[in-house]
Amino acid sequence: MAPRLRRSESGVAGVQRMLRRETKRAVRAMGSGHAPRGEAIHDARKRLKKARAALRLARTALSKDEYRWENDTLRDAARPLSEVRDAQALIDTLDDLARRGTPAQRQTFRTIRARLTAAGRTLRRRQFREKNILPAIREVVRHVRNRASHWPTGGGWSVLSRGLERVYRAGRDSYQTVRKEASNENLHECRKQAKYLWHQLQLLEAVRPGRMKRLERGAHALSGRLGDDHDLAVLRDKIEAARLMLPQGALSWIEPIIESRRSELQRDALALAHRLYSAAPSRFVGRVGADWHAWRSRRKPRR
Repeated sequence: MAPRLRRSESGVAGVQRMLRRETKRAVRAMGSGHAPRGEAIHDARKRLKKARAALRLARTALSKDEYRWENDTLRDAARPLSEVRDAQALIDTLDDLARRGTPAQRQTFRTIRARLTAAGRTLRRRQFREKNILPAIREVVRHVRNRASHWPTGGGWSVLSRGLERVYRAGRDSYQTVRKEASNENLHECRKQAKYLWHQLQLLEAVRPGRMKRLERGAHALSGRLGDDHDLAVLRDKIEAARLMLPQGALSWIEPIIESRRSELQRDALALAHRLYSAAPSRFVGRVGADWHAWRSRRKPRR
């Protein structure tokens, strides 16, 4: 269950509490050893993303320097974990593609899979054993958690609304940019903003659970489609780089399979983004704000 705000605390205090919760659980997921399992890495990475979304929601309660420092620290802490997790995501993406191929084509996919698996093992060994990065990551995340306990805790919707509007507006702008040019960079930015919005809506779920959950599902589905598309784009680059190691002519049938799947995902993503970002930012935030004030005063929200 997603952490929820409480009526008994200010909005900023609630977000502070949830950021501290997610960073604590991220440290716990990483464990005390040097080589956590893939699921633990994924969990820690997700927790740090949620912490960054919470930070964005309470952004104006902090100074610009404080916000930038904490955001950069959490981003840099998550990066090595993301690299390891992304290596596994490429294998999962390849497996999905293989199911779309012929029996003869699956042999080539198995060859590619073996190379990706070996590369993933090498990356894990380098990050977790040779570089021994986990103790340092755990330490910096603990520092973020400790510093968050000293945030100013005053401020309600006047603070949170600006954090929500900033993320919603950035996502809406990135969607409009993708409509004009669906480059890998633009699609990736749209994905990031959708994911931040999804996590912020989870944090705000208590104010009106039914509506928030519907919005969450839309943002989650959008980030999922764009995440799958991103993995395919990276996989295509990996395969292109290894073309000399593949059977002659393999790229001629692999690339169309990848591009066909990407077209499906992008078509779905644009439809989801159109629905999610249909309202102007001020109108979107105004609706959530009305729910917020009704929730705080225990009034029944308007339909």
